[in-house]
Amino acid sequence: MNMPEQIRLGALVELLSERFDPVELERFRRSPAFEANIPVSLLEQAGILVASNPVSDTVAINLAGMQSSPTGSAGLARGGEGGGTNGFLGLNQSLVATASAGFDSNPFLGGFDDTSAASIRFQLAPSLSRSSERNTFRLSGRVEHIEYLGRYESLQNFGADLAASHRATERLEIDGGLLLSSNVLATNLANPFFVDDLAPDVPLPPTGNDITVLGQGQRRTQFGADAGLTYTMSERDQLRWSLTGRADRFEGDGLIESNFLAQQLQYSRQLDEGLSIGAIVDASLIDFIGASGGSARTITPQLQVRADLSPRLEVTGSVGAAITRLEFGDLEDTTTAVAGNLSLCNRGERSNLCVNGSRQVLPAAIGGALLQTTAGFSYSLQVSERDTLQFSGNYATASQPVTNVVGPNDFESINGFVRYERQLDERLRLFVSGGYLNTTGNLPGGATNVQGLVGITFNLGRSR
Repeated sequence: MNMPEQIRLGALVELLSERFDPVELERFRRSPAFEANIPVSLLEQAGILVASNPVSDTVAINLAGMQSSPTGSAGLARGGEGGGTNGFLGLNQSLVATASAGFDSNPFLGGFDDTSAASIRFQLAPSLSRSSERNTFRLSGRVEHIEYLGRYESLQNFGADLAASHRATERLEIDGGLLLSSNVLATNLANPFFVDDLAPDVPLPPTGNDITVLGQGQRRTQFGADAGLTYTMSERDQLRWSLTGRADRFEGDGLIESNFLAQQLQYSRQLDEGLSIGAIVDASLIDFIGASGGSARTITPQLQVRADLSPRLEVTGSVGAAITRLEFGDLEDTTTAVAGNLSLCNRGERSNLCVNGSRQVLPAAIGGALLQTTAGFSYSLQVSERDTLQFSGNYATASQPVTNVVGPNDFESINGFVRYERQLDERLRLFVSGGYLNTTGNLPGGATNVQGLVGITFNLGRSR
């Protein structure tokens, strides 16, 4: 095998993925430094030997100078020479099983009496991944069964996600993904909208967090596809184009199905090591299906900035205007609203805190286009070597500038979550969690759910 002069940091992280906590690994994947190239000589100084095979496009590493893994020797590879693979065709395989029991005061946010119910839950989450110096591949899935002990019938939530990337040249990278998600929303207050943390590395579309769905008691099935091109113009300049498509379908009557298509063009320039600025232009089309029909076209130009305020504190944000043209039969109107997002994250040795907010136009399940504003926070603390605490909170408000639904249409949602986790051994974890969700608005009426769960998580894949 030949010795490369540089290696992409993201490829190295994927090679060592089993050694990271899932939350920490995902933070690495979303970091701008994930795409940086680092000299192999620096890795050698740290005791990490790297070699690549240009024929099979694979990378092998040997952790000669690092602390050995629990299995002893330090060899590790992805489909290359000099070490074992993680499974069939060099794929890193994982299967996480979760079993829990809990209680909900109002699991479907209904308006009738005696809404509480106990439940038993089972979930399987398999994943396959493979990474080389030029390619990444990840396929993940999730299937959940909830058995309610009382007046409610059992239900199943499931989803699958495929993401891949290919570095075509030193300057050009191609990425894409497919997803399928079918869920009765708000049955898990840790993630009411079932937003997938392992989504493809393209800007998340404004289609998953429609708060008008809450309290409707219906299943939403979402189909999606993503594609993107990232071109590094110079050491400081980068250009990215992305295409996103989503199709929302509902099981029952009363909600409006829609198709969503968006293109985004983004330019960024690195002014120095801790500061970059850029511009974004986003154009989207929402096509509403059914007797009401109608469509919404939105163009959103924005300015963007990312800055490292300190070695541990990072802020990213964008601000602009969302110009929306709505058409519902004979009703036509154009609205302009401030749009953007802001994220402030402080990452310490044992704790992480992120505060974020966004304002965007998105399709509403009750019909029309929403102008939705969201603010939230997430905090995690490594209490000890085996104990972890997590807190999160979220507030959202939405109104419809133009709609085919008669009457005022303002909605609010408040969501809070806390979780304690204890690692019993390399594969087994115990957790206790609590959640709160309140939604108000004329459609649906105000409703509140308080949820508590206790359970275990068992990793059937390779232990870290």
